[in-house]
Amino acid sequence: MKLVYNVEIQMSGTHTTTNHMVEQIAIDLGTDAKAIDEMEMYSATLFFESELQPSEIRERIRVIMAMYNMTFHYIDVVYRYDTEINADRFVVFSDGAEKEYTGRMTYEEDK
Repeated sequence: MKLVYNVEIQMSGTHTTTNHMVEQIAIDLGTDAKAIDEMEMYSATLFFESELQPSEIRERIRVIMAMYNMTFHYIDVVYRYDTEINADRFVVFSDGAEKEYTGRMTYEEDK
């Protein structure tokens, strides 16, 4: 089953993003340079569909964080199955800390 991923990469300190680095991260996550949605000096966003489960993407991000040792502040992953509306997310920080979030849709009455 396909999942839709939105991956935000936030650099640490004065480290800047480069095309080569972001393209390599896309490849490491099982996609390609077409997944690069936005790139700024200190951040980048990837948007792609994949058959890889969130646990596999999380493991690949841990490897990426180790390879680039303290280059990133965090990598934030929002994901949902292509048949669902609600998205979940997890964030992996450079110090190894991780946080998980469960998405919920809330409707509020228009005023």
